[in-house]
Amino acid sequence: MTARTLLRQRERGIQNLNQLTALNVRKVTRFRKEGIEALETAISNLKIANKKESVSKETPAEETASR
Repeated sequence: MTARTLLRQRERGIQNLNQLTALNVRKVTRFRKEGIEALETAISNLKIANKKESVSKETPAEETASR
């Protein structure tokens, strides 16, 4: 959930975290050895998954119309 929230905020250009999101980031990364890196990896994976999902949702009519 935290990775998804951070991805959404980055896509919208929001740089500052609200208090709840900042607290969740601290909780997620606090006791993990490579916590920040793991969170960034999760964000990257979500970004890739979202791109694949949006491509697979296109119908053939939309694909030919966009060409």
